[in-house]
Amino acid sequence: MSAPWIDPFVALFCTVCIGGTLLGLLELLRSTSTNKKRWIWVERGVAVVVVGFSTVAALLGQPLLIWLPPLTLIGVWAVCQLARIALCQRVLYQVGVLLCSARFHAALLLLGCPTVGAWWIIRLAEPEPLQPFNWPGALGEPNRNLEEVTTLTVVTDKGRKVRVYRCLSRVKLTPAVLAQHTNMLRERGFQEQVMMLPDLDLDTNCFGHVFTGGLYWIADPRGIEAILQDNGYQLVDEPQVGDVAIYRGEGERIVHTGIVRAAGKEGPVLIESKWGEMSNYIHPPDLHPYPWTTCYFYRSARPNHTLRGLPGAPTEAKDAVEKVKDMNAT
Repeated sequence: MSAPWIDPFVALFCTVCIGGTLLGLLELLRSTSTNKKRWIWVERGVAVVVVGFSTVAALLGQPLLIWLPPLTLIGVWAVCQLARIALCQRVLYQVGVLLCSARFHAALLLLGCPTVGAWWIIRLAEPEPLQPFNWPGALGEPNRNLEEVTTLTVVTDKGRKVRVYRCLSRVKLTPAVLAQHTNMLRERGFQEQVMMLPDLDLDTNCFGHVFTGGLYWIADPRGIEAILQDNGYQLVDEPQVGDVAIYRGEGERIVHTGIVRAAGKEGPVLIESKWGEMSNYIHPPDLHPYPWTTCYFYRSARPNHTLRGLPGAPTEAKDAVEKVKDMNAT
């Protein structure tokens, strides 16, 4: 869309107030003038100019409020011109007679009422569509008092540093929190379709669950792109067990991550992921708290996804391991 020639709301005001008033004055001059043909051609010339302007504005990508109101105004004017034609007046008269007839009223009641009633019953029987819902935010975002872990140097396979954090205000899966999570699942119709894992300590987020083994937080989603690049992840079409599920939102921004726990030609794909402040869940790729995202699958030759410098990280690439040791020693 190109830059607007004029403020769209100013254009709308000018069209409705000024343009409508001018067309009304032209109609008045036409009805009182002895030379009606001259005013007819003036009105037609104005209509051609307005239609041309609206067409050019639309083709050049101007906002809707700039070119649609003038076009609509000319459309109203054209309908008024058609209403003066004798044939149109006869048609309108016949339509009016039909609308006022007793037979039309009887047909309207006999056909319309059962149709509306059936439609109403069907609509009432249909489940209400789910509205957009921010699952993590609905839990009442806690005060995430994150503290960076400085006793470890966590890096990608190419030595790029990744900041990890621990949360000082840790969330425990108490009976009250568990009941809250269960109610949310029930409200959204997820209760019979996902499985919550019995994690008693929720001190991680979805990124930390995948890339730190659930030990720490990775607070910056932009760091996940670096991990995918440096650790040899490749986009794949057919997921396998152990692949990483990456959920991307607007602008391909990474919003959520998980790990594929089940996949096969005959069976469903199931993902384990951490849902915000909630627990870990096993769920299908399209059933999750982030409906505005698209799921992609990535695979790496690494035996697991844990970053270097953390317990359980792969021992390959000795040079990278030695680099981590040196960095931790300093």
